[in-house]
This record gives sequence, C-alpha cells and structure tokens, in this order.
Amino acid sequence: MLLKAILLAVLVTSCASEEKFPSLGQRLASPVDVAVSAAGDYFYVLNADYDRTYNRGSILVLDAEGNKLSAVSVPRMARNLSVAGDKLLVTFDRNTTADAATVQLYSLVEPSNPSLLKSWQIDCMPLGAVMRSGFSYFFVSCARGELFLGNHNNLSLKHVRTYRHPRRALHLDPQRGLLFAFTAAVNRQRVNATTLTDRFTYTEAGEEIAKPDGIPDAWAKIKDTQLLYHAFQYAVYDIFAARDVQPQFPHREDDLDAEMHWVHYPRWQETRESDSKTYHTNFYDAHPDPDDKDSFYLSQRGALDAAVNNIVRATIDDNHQLQFRVVHSADADDELNFPGDIEIKKINDSKMLLVNSFRDFVNWPHEQVFFGITARALTHPNWQQSCHSQLRDESYYRFAVNQHGTVMVSSFYGNRVYVFQLQPGKNFICADKIIE
Repeated sequence: MLLKAILLAVLVTSCASEEKFPSLGQRLASPVDVAVSAAGDYFYVLNADYDRTYNRGSILVLDAEGNKLSAVSVPRMARNLSVAGDKLLVTFDRNTTADAATVQLYSLVEPSNPSLLKSWQIDCMPLGAVMRSGFSYFFVSCARGELFLGNHNNLSLKHVRTYRHPRRALHLDPQRGLLFAFTAAVNRQRVNATTLTDRFTYTEAGEEIAKPDGIPDAWAKIKDTQLLYHAFQYAVYDIFAARDVQPQFPHREDDLDAEMHWVHYPRWQETRESDSKTYHTNFYDAHPDPDDKDSFYLSQRGALDAAVNNIVRATIDDNHQLQFRVVHSADADDELNFPGDIEIKKINDSKMLLVNSFRDFVNWPHEQVFFGITARALTHPNWQQSCHSQLRDESYYRFAVNQHGTVMVSSFYGNRVYVFQLQPGKNFICADKIIE
C-alpha cells in the first residue's frame, strides 16, 4: 500500500512539472531567415523560437503581399533556409546538448505547401548551406569545419570533409561540378586581413632560395603552418571527381592542401609592391551572378577601422581558381559597414546588389549596434539607398527579394517581418508593411 502511494505521488509530481507551451501557429518567433519561391509568388520565413516561448519553430508561408497563408511545424533552433527550383533546404542546431542537429529537405512542387521529403541528423552545428536549381547535389557546412554533401535524387547526405576552419560562404558551380568554400569567423566578429611578402622558397632543410613559391615567407618558415594559413585560403571541392571514384564521395580529413588556394587581393584603392599581397578571411555569404556563370559575389566582414568590409566579385579562371575584385569597400561611416547576407537580383532589367549589415546586441557594444539593408545598382553604380536602424524591434536581419522588387526582411529580435519595396534608380521604401 505504501509502495502504491509513493508511485502515485511520483506520477502526480511528474505530471505537475510537465511544461506547457502555447501553440506557435502563424505567429513569428525569432525569424532567422527568409527565402522566396522561384517564381517570386511566395516567401518563406524560418522561425527559430530561440527564447523557447513555443518549444517549436515553423516555416511560415506568405504571399508576395505579405499575407500569411500557412505554417509548417519544424524543430526549434533553426539556422538556414535555402530555396532552389522546387526544393527547400532547412538546417537546425541542437535543441539540447543531448540532441543532434537536423537537416530537412522539402519539395516545393506546390510552392504554397512545402512537403517534407527527408530529414537527417548530423553531429555538428550547421553554419552554411547551398543548392542550385536543377543540380542534383547540395551542401551543408558546420562550425567545426565539417562539410556534408547531399543528393536530391537518392535523398542521401554524407560527411565528406572536415576542413581546418569553418566555412560559411559557399558557391556551387554546376557546370564545372565544383564547390568553393570560404572561411568564416564563428566567434570573432572583428577579423583583419594581413599583408605579407613572398620573396623566397624554403626547402625542407631550411635553405632559403630567392624565388617566390606562392606561400607567404612569414608562414613558410614556420613548421606546421596549415592551421594558420588555411584561414586565408578557400577550398575547392571537385564534385565530379569525387563522384567518379569508388567508393563515391570518399570522406577525407587529412592531406587537403591540394584543395586549398589563397585568397588575396588589394585593399580598396590600395597600392603595393609586387611581392607583397594582402590575404583575406572571414567571408559570410556568396551569391551567383545572374548574368555570368563564371562569376559570383562574396560578402566579407571585419574590424570597423580596417578596409576589410567588402563586397567582392570572384571570377573562375581556366584552372578552376579565382580572381578577385572588390566592387564595394566600406569605411566606418558607410551604410555597408558590416556586410552579411547578400543577393544579386535582376529587377526591372536592373541588376541590383542587396546587402544586410547586422551588428547584434551580443557581440557589439550598444553604441555600435547596427541593422541595415542596402540596395545598390550594379548597372548604374551611382545609385544606392539604405534602410537602417539601431532599434531592437527593427533589427533587420536576413532577407529575400523577388524579381518585382518586393523585399521581405526578418526582424530577429523584434519578432516581425518587414516588407520593403525597391524601385531601382528611383526609391527604396522602408517598412512599407509590418507583419507581426
């Protein structure tokens, strides 16, 4: 009788302590990313519920006017949302230390109704993701340098690399079958470039030969420098080569030097000696050029007092290496002074660059907090307008834009979505509509 009473008391206590959460429904809760359908008719807002108000996240579906249509329930702690053709890719961090991270792939055959195709669990913190319309392969990168390759056709996801540094900005080249992956600083917000010389080659015996070898002298003289200089190199993963061996797509963690190439280009309007190069790191996002299959754009961020907050155009040469050119560099007073997510979109026959600058309340002192969306015409470079704020409710974060100039912007801290209207060469209407 006593045993039954004890068991009953434990059961009652357990039931009483069970947490109750309200239904998220079509509300907004830490909206962390936004994407748009291929035709531009629907927008997808990814709710992360970081403060655990609802204990669930969602993919909220909106029409182009900002009307809420439906919501797909997903796990909390969302990270990324990517759309390519009729596929939607979502990544999630761990909900608790005991959980695994999650990757989900959805069908958008019916764009207003995302349908789950496959869900995978991975043992890492997702950082970046990339897909291209009509291409079978996609990639997810993680914060410890892990790289996963997915296949739409057989719904597989495989760990293929662990690089020495995390890589967030990813460019996928379907024509050549290449992935270009760029280093990101996960914790450090203020990262500088470095200018070094390459005058000598150093043999294994330490002999100095007066001939450049492509490796900066300051690093070539130091043994086991890979961990340091891989931060200033981009990785090139050859998809087709990995596909054509057996077993396909082998997992490798060592001897990756052959995949690494230096990121160097002059600082904005910089003059330098021929044997001195400026090496760069900390790239946040990549976006293809809609007019040139051989080129794409990168956003780079760093210390506010250094010329490392750049938008860079990368062009793939005949050797599958990259040539870089800075198309915009910000100073401390510029509205493009900490570039994050970028998009290149043709709007009314004008090729537009849109950039998010997001200095949050966690990593920056209050007086340096900044949220902004800048639109710049690449065909008419003199035209540029920005919407910016330092207010928590107007914390403009990630965004998506359709071909008609409708821009949906998530307010991560404000639990809102803002609708902007962009008319290239005319105006950029900030907060034309607020969705709560």
